[in-house]
Amino acid sequence: MNAPSEKMILILGMHRSGTSSLAGMLRHYGLHLGEEISTTNKHNRKGNQEHFPARKINNTLMRLHGGSWYDPRIVTEVPAEFATEIRDLKDQFRSEALIYGIKDPRMMFCLKAWGDAHTVFVGTIRHPALVWKSLETRNALLPDKVVADWDDVWLRYNEQLLALYRESPFPIVNFDWPAQRYQQAVKAIAHSPGLSGDDAFFDPALRHQESPDLPMPDRCIELYQELSEIAEQEEEKRRPY
Repeated sequence: MNAPSEKMILILGMHRSGTSSLAGMLRHYGLHLGEEISTTNKHNRKGNQEHFPARKINNTLMRLHGGSWYDPRIVTEVPAEFATEIRDLKDQFRSEALIYGIKDPRMMFCLKAWGDAHTVFVGTIRHPALVWKSLETRNALLPDKVVADWDDVWLRYNEQLLALYRESPFPIVNFDWPAQRYQQAVKAIAHSPGLSGDDAFFDPALRHQESPDLPMPDRCIELYQELSEIAEQEEEKRRPY
């Protein structure tokens, strides 16, 4: 049997779109996310699974490009000190596990800093109305731009996800799928790079919003439908026969 090859799995998706769930499930299947991750917080009972040092780097890179998590800009320049810090972090990851991952929604815009020959993407989507309902529970913490232009924020993240997929397809799951279907899809994704184990992470109660009954801009609905079709196509590729 061949030894597993190195893979850095980057978990991509808009905030409040199931990235935490996907990362936590993959961690239970054996994906190494590092030691410095969030496993509990006020707005996410099981934590957002984000790697603190990686998130700090990405926040800083976005600020250097005039952006933020709610006003994302594609990182085009990586100062030498950050390139060194990222290289050291990846060296630490690979010394601990050949298959490792990083979850941070900002990562989609920071790939110039992180991507290499070992990079693998996994994505997740969620209906824009449900994303907004989830964000509303954190309303006191949201900048005015998010409250006023939340649909624009959703579009920018998901347009970037689609652009990356078109460059080179990768698995995408839909956080809106029924629990059993969703769990089976993530299990198939986990097994693809050689992960194994049992998922003791997912809980349907993690999905606090389940009724997309808010009016949405047409572009949001069209993009969600397009990504939903892609998620179904990717699910079909990994469905056992």
